Amino acid sequence: MRASLCAMVFLCVAAFSLSAEARSERPVGWRFSQVWATSVRLLRVDMKCSIVEKDKDTGYLLFDCPNATKSSMGSLELVRGGDLSTPTIKASVHMDKKPSYVEQHFLDKLERKLKADYGEPLAVAPMATTKEASKKGQAESGPGGVPPQSKGENEDDLEVDEKDLEDANQEK
Repeated sequence: MRASLCAMVFLCVAAFSLSAEARSERPVGWRFSQVWATSVRLLRVDMKCSIVEKDKDTGYLLFDCPNATKSSMGSLELVRGGDLSTPTIKASVHMDKKPSYVEQHFLDKLERKLKADYGEPLAVAPMATTKEASKKGQAESGPGGVPPQSKGENEDDLEVDEKDLEDANQEK
């Protein structure tokens, strides 16, 4: 009984410590320069955090936010992705010894500030789940990964291929 109680306490502590060391991320639909400038203003002006280190080229910020009892360190990373026609930015935040909902709250604040400063975001491709992506892939490619053909499509190609095959067999 005592051993199972100790094991249960250990699991609860381990689960809490795992949730406190989370990293939250989210795609944002604004340009990198807009997200970078807004992130710095949000941290310095709105949240009264000090920026310990920043590197705009890599999109990385280390910050220290004052708290009622002590300060807490955090990092924000803006990751560029996509291609030239549809660039994307992923904001990733980590706050030491804070649960993930605090990081999510920070990302919510950042999005609200971006919307207030720059209006609606540019088009952001929705992040499809694996299940949705596989359904979409099946619909586009048909069963077995072969593209669906409408009735009568490519019949001429099949006839030509059969004739070419017959010619090739006769030459042997």
